[in-house]
Amino acid sequence: DEGPAATIVGLVKPESAESPTAAAASADALRLGGQYRRTTLLDGVSADSLVNSLVLLSAVSLVAGRFLSVDLGLTRGWTPLEVAERVPLDNWRGYNEILTAAPVQTKAITSASVYTIGDIIAQTRQGSGMGDLDRPRIVRSMIAGLVGHGPMSHLWYRWSEAFFDKVVHLPHAWWDFVPKVCADQLVFGPLWNNTFILLIGFMQLNSPGMIWDEMRRTTVPLLLSGLRLWPFVHIVTYGVIPVENRLLWVDAVEIVWVTILASVANEGGEGEEGQGLNQED
Repeated sequence: DEGPAATIVGLVKPESAESPTAAAASADALRLGGQYRRTTLLDGVSADSLVNSLVLLSAVSLVAGRFLSVDLGLTRGWTPLEVAERVPLDNWRGYNEILTAAPVQTKAITSASVYTIGDIIAQTRQGSGMGDLDRPRIVRSMIAGLVGHGPMSHLWYRWSEAFFDKVVHLPHAWWDFVPKVCADQLVFGPLWNNTFILLIGFMQLNSPGMIWDEMRRTTVPLLLSGLRLWPFVHIVTYGVIPVENRLLWVDAVEIVWVTILASVANEGGEGEEGQGLNQED
């Protein structure tokens, strides 16, 4: 019984030994050295597309399930309005409790999630479909957020606040965010951008010279790109948001920025000679 199930990855079978179609298929196969055409897992759906879709769907379902079940067992008798009010507040309360108990780990996981989402967006912006997503590249960005951005941001926000309060003795005035934003853009921004490129290049097994060239090539462009976004974001970061919650606010905006950053860090090597950070050695 040959139906849609026959399109599962494998060899395309000839219809019959006598039919003209089968004869033509056999001739084509001989001309190709006996190699048969591989088909997709389902009509129009590749195996990679299915795997990527299932992984993304599982992740979204897990997050949504955790978010919606925060008050599980407590919502009996609640009106829909009460549920809509309490669920976000209780999730926020739970997040802050975890943040207080394990600040570095919580921020690392937060940044890993954001960099994963950002790289997926970057790849889709570069024209990749669901079946074309580069999973190793996504994992590299996730690791960079986990071991780099989360811990480094935790240290930076604490250090910069202590520096301006205890060393500079910056007065608490309406304009006190201005020097903090300047320090962020001129010190932490380039530091993190180059650390990201270093981590990506290291995980791609690129040579130190190639990584250094990529840093020199991208430092100024990334700084200038960041000036179009981050000074305005950091008016809120340093003027309104408490120190411990700054990373969460920044990571919410970071999805836009990391899309740019991931594209720049991985665009090398996509030319004719395959040079740049995207080259896999």
